[in-house]
Amino acid sequence: MDSELVMAAGVFGAMLIVYVLMWGLVLTNYILTAIGLQTLAKRRGIPSPWLAWIPVANYWLIGSLADDYDARIGLKRRWNMVLLILYLSVVVLTVAMYVIVFASIFVTTFQSLVYEPEVGQILGTIIPIYLVMIVMALAASAAQICGMVCYNKIFESTVPEKSVKYLFISILVPLGSGICLMKCRYQGYPVNDMPLDMEEPLRIAEDSEIVEFPSNDE
Repeated sequence: MDSELVMAAGVFGAMLIVYVLMWGLVLTNYILTAIGLQTLAKRRGIPSPWLAWIPVANYWLIGSLADDYDARIGLKRRWNMVLLILYLSVVVLTVAMYVIVFASIFVTTFQSLVYEPEVGQILGTIIPIYLVMIVMALAASAAQICGMVCYNKIFESTVPEKSVKYLFISILVPLGSGICLMKCRYQGYPVNDMPLDMEEPLRIAEDSEIVEFPSNDE
């Protein structure tokens, strides 16, 4: 009995550690991403850079950064609206799915207490759940694809020679998107009226040219 309790406590402790580490990585990546997005938005004069810290609304900022890059190369896009609508749709559909699931459980339980439900009635409660799940999966996939396109545009506007590399790191590596945005947040084109406190500290290039003045003896 004691060994079973010790084993159960060990399994619970291991699961708790994994859970804490997982959410620690998620929170760290969220903070790094928010700092990177806010810095880029400030440097480029995009309104409301503080939206980088608000869930779902931060995708408006990601789309706005992509729109800004497209505008500079002669394209007119509304990635900010596309991303916002898609991610809001995912949130709404997720809430709707949970509401339908709990309503179906309540109705099925009530029917089973009164009379034995028929197969058609059971299917009538299950089919709406699957339909909402399918639509939600499609919306989430579209949102992910559009988000990757916008991230690629952000990296192209900051580190064009490493944009593909940064995109794959952001997709495949934990903390990847946050680290990449932090590395490139001071790079790329700034606006002319960028605040001085947002400037990256100047560095002396190793290959800078040295100007020699002729001496008076010559």
